Amino acid sequence: MILKSQSQPIINEAEVDYSSLKITALIGLTVLSVAAFAYFFSHNNLLLSFTFSFLSLSFFVLQSLLIKDFSKIAFGVLIETAVLVLIIGFYRDFSLSVLISASSIFFVFVLIGHYQGMIATANSLKIKFSRIAYAVLPAAGLGLSIFISLMFGFSIDQNTITSRGVFDYLIKPAVPAFRIYVKDFSLEMKAGDFINQWTKNIFEKQVSANKELEMLPPAAQQQIFKRISEDLIKSFEGYLGAPLNLDKSLSENFYFAFKRWVESLFDTYPSYYISLAIAALMFLLFRFFVFVFIMNFIVMFLAFIIYEILLITNFAVVSLETRSREIVLLK
Repeated sequence: MILKSQSQPIINEAEVDYSSLKITALIGLTVLSVAAFAYFFSHNNLLLSFTFSFLSLSFFVLQSLLIKDFSKIAFGVLIETAVLVLIIGFYRDFSLSVLISASSIFFVFVLIGHYQGMIATANSLKIKFSRIAYAVLPAAGLGLSIFISLMFGFSIDQNTITSRGVFDYLIKPAVPAFRIYVKDFSLEMKAGDFINQWTKNIFEKQVSANKELEMLPPAAQQQIFKRISEDLIKSFEGYLGAPLNLDKSLSENFYFAFKRWVESLFDTYPSYYISLAIAALMFLLFRFFVFVFIMNFIVMFLAFIIYEILLITNFAVVSLETRSREIVLLK
């Protein structure tokens, strides 16, 4: 990005932040973005909630760059947090203590991100947008991911976890692993058919490795086949933690074991601990897959596009604080 800052007038520090209308407009756009995120998140619309979460983070970067008074930024972040709480609290039945705790974490980390962005801006002789964005996003993204994870963790109860839809979603990735043992594996095949096919595959491998087994009488071979089958059933039941019903489908057996396991968890531990554990798991997955590989690229791109539009429309201009340091103003 090439900025012709030398053609701009020299200004003093006292002259910044004098366009209250544009500051209000910028904060207002951020509030609308946060409100949209809260609304779609409350209605379980993942695509739009992710879209507006990235847009909100983009506006956080712009607030840090364009607003020079930290007290105004703090006030803006406070309004944005309040809107987040009000909308989610209106549409979803969350515990007030959980909602306040999550929103407080969000507020603190987003504010830290803004502060770090302001420091990066103040220490830059030339406006380097990527440097400022990288200063804001780690803390602001952390605050948002903690908030989302806590909301998600405490929105799940025992009935939600043990619903058939959740189970089907969780079990699907395991299908390819079972096809290593039985090529035509399907979750809908009967457990007895699966064990029988798996036993047959093991027995055939043993026969091919030891030709003497072919010389055994059929009764002896059947005995070996039966022993392999019994061992598989026993190990399978040990893995499931529940008896295997050979007349039912594998899906039904897995679901019964899964539901039994979840119920034992809720009987053993307070639901509060389980919600925290789910939130922690979601946070780790969320940070690794979303905010490490995706967020920086998408948010920086969105923020930069909006920033360029603001410059083109003269909503903001690049000027000089001294003869050597660039600064972006809302004029």
